[in-house]
Amino acid sequence: PIQAFVVGDTTPNVAPGNWFQAANTAPTTITAFDNGLNGQLIYVLFTNANTTVQDGANLQLAGGVNFVGTANDILTLVYDGTVWYEVSRSLN
Repeated sequence: PIQAFVVGDTTPNVAPGNWFQAANTAPTTITAFDNGLNGQLIYVLFTNANTTVQDGANLQLAGGVNFVGTANDILTLVYDGTVWYEVSRSLN
C-alpha cells in the first residue's frame, strides 16, 4: 500500500517501504529522505502542486532542477547509501 508522508515534513522517513504519497496542504520543500537503505528504490506519488523535491547534495535530480509535483505525477528515486538519484518521472 502507498504510505503518506507526514504533512509538512521536509525530510520524510522512507524506511517503511517503497510507495509513498506527498499530499502536503501548504507549500513544502523536501530536501532529503530519512532512513533510506543502500539500493532502495522509492516511488513518490504527488496529489497536488504543494510539494517540491529540491535538487542538491542529498538529492540528485535530472538536469539539476527542482521537481514540483502535480496531481498524479510520480517521481522514482534510488539510494546508493549516501545520495538519492532520480531514475524517472511521470508527468500526468
